[in-house]
Amino acid sequence: MRPYVITEDLEFILRRWLSIEGMIAPNAIFFRELQTRLVDYLGGIFTNCILVKREKLESMIKAAAETEKECQIVSIDGVYGIPYRKIELNRLGDQKTLKFLGLSERSGCERLQIQIKKISKDRKLVLVDDGCFSGNTLMQVIGLFKQEGLFVKKCVIGIMVNRSGNLCLLENPEICIQSAYEFEEAVDWLCERDFYIGFPLSGKTVGATSHDGGIYPLIPQVSIPYCLPFGNPTSSASIPVNLAVEYSRFVISQSIKLWEEIGRVNGKIFTCQEIPRLPIGIGREKVSFTEKLLAIRDRLA
Repeated sequence: MRPYVITEDLEFILRRWLSIEGMIAPNAIFFRELQTRLVDYLGGIFTNCILVKREKLESMIKAAAETEKECQIVSIDGVYGIPYRKIELNRLGDQKTLKFLGLSERSGCERLQIQIKKISKDRKLVLVDDGCFSGNTLMQVIGLFKQEGLFVKKCVIGIMVNRSGNLCLLENPEICIQSAYEFEEAVDWLCERDFYIGFPLSGKTVGATSHDGGIYPLIPQVSIPYCLPFGNPTSSASIPVNLAVEYSRFVISQSIKLWEEIGRVNGKIFTCQEIPRLPIGIGREKVSFTEKLLAIRDRLA
């Protein structure tokens, strides 16, 4: 039975964001209950639903990356490999068609090419990422590094699916790819944060094309959640077409629970103006974000 793989990261990301914003997070029990509902729901759709714990995955990634003592370690992930140098990048979706545009820097960060140029060329690289499904993103990143004279000796990946068909390995057979968890096949692999709306790093980032042909993320950040009516849950999260509406209502309900609890423990109501990654189609108005989500959920049919 092919697994449906989820990597745990929601609580870690939210605690980090809330701390930066001077707010407190819900307690660990709330996060566990929220997570259990998600895994149980997805387990009802995909019999073999696997949750990979963040701390174990991070420790395995670090151990594998640090074996190459002569190399410098560079992370292209926003959650794992915390001590390492980071390249802050996004996979951007077009604001009109929602189709993949390409790779760019994260909102508020230096241009991707500038970040890469700052990496020292005196040592080979170990490249760290949280997961690799097709290998397309990893292949593009390595290509950008090669253009700047940087040599990647090894990639350390949290979750790897279908090694034999991996595009990065087919294009770069000289590079060793080591994974913490490996699956010959999988229905899909997603991060836990991608099942929640409006939160840091969740969903696909919306971008646009400049007059010179370059691409850039929209500021303030706009996201394409992996549910209706914002995005396509079948193409983005492998949800069966006949369950797309029910699943989307569940995702929106989970998101409302989380935003309401964060608001409760901080004594506030979040407006659409305050959401770090506002979903595409919702304006930055001074209205309750959870009320807006509730109205959207109730219109789904």
